[in-house]
Amino acid sequence: ADGTKVGLSPNSKLSYPNRFEGTERRVTLDGEAFFDVTHDAKHPFVIKSGQISTTVLGTTFNVTAYKEQHTINVTLVAGRVAVALDDAKNGQRDTILANQRIVFDKISSRISKVDYPEAAAFLNKRLGLYEYNGTALQEVSKDLENQYNIKIQLNEQLSEAMFYGNLNM
Repeated sequence: ADGTKVGLSPNSKLSYPNRFEGTERRVTLDGEAFFDVTHDAKHPFVIKSGQISTTVLGTTFNVTAYKEQHTINVTLVAGRVAVALDDAKNGQRDTILANQRIVFDKISSRISKVDYPEAAAFLNKRLGLYEYNGTALQEVSKDLENQYNIKIQLNEQLSEAMFYGNLNM
């Protein structure tokens, strides 16, 4: 109702109320989604994904938060977002700008910020166009598993092999 657009990836679930009430527009994500959030300074948009919350006023970004993966990634295409660990004792928080990514490691409970110049590639992924330029085959197989709801077993020797190419899924 607020004009925000969300593109869900396969095997993903977005939960949200029938109507946003109060001071926040809060949703819950399990999986991966691309968000194009309508600006509203008085009502921040908050995405709860696992142990982290991503707060935005209006921007374009991607959240990858599959339960079975050991990381949660927030990748920013345009604008600015704040990512916080939902842990009262640990209180980690960081802000990213366009072409940056926050990586939350579920095992160590740490947030790190990295430059990510390929952020715009998420726009192509929404269209089913996957581009790999030296990506570990393990990561490519995860994309295929999520896209087609299948399980892929790689030979250990192949899991770290690099893949170059484009896939139209």
